[in-house]
Amino acid sequence: PILAQLGPWVYGLTAVLCFVLAAFSLHDFLQARRGKPEDMRLKLPTYLRKRINKVIREGAGLKAFVPVAFGTGVVISFIELACTGQIYLPVIMFVLSVPEMQAQAISYLVLYNFMFIVPLMLVFLAAYWGTSSERMSILVSRHASTVKLATTALFVVMGVWLLFILAG
Repeated sequence: PILAQLGPWVYGLTAVLCFVLAAFSLHDFLQARRGKPEDMRLKLPTYLRKRINKVIREGAGLKAFVPVAFGTGVVISFIELACTGQIYLPVIMFVLSVPEMQAQAISYLVLYNFMFIVPLMLVFLAAYWGTSSERMSILVSRHASTVKLATTALFVVMGVWLLFILAG
């Protein structure tokens, strides 16, 4: 009974979070279009980025490269949870909000995680085949506004969907 009473509040708060994140993503889209990525709001704070870079630099020169790379990935994943969690929670709430989808929830979460990993694998393969970090940086900068606009749309769609669930 208590979970049934909390459900609408959680959906409502998650919908509000989606709209807030959509507003921030729209702001970031506009900043990317203006060529001011440093003014984006939805990004890792500078101190966390510096910490990640330090962990990578310290682990890069060691002989036990594979275990250190794995450990480095785990540490960076926890640090970046602040960034990735902003979409993970709304996705989980969306999946849980549709009773017919609850049986498929694991499949959707696996798909979400797979789609999260694919870009990382592409970056790894590009680096493995010799693409420089400067070239990758240019590619990311060139497409930042498109990614931010798509993220804005995703947050709006999820927020509207959650509101429809609350209204129904």
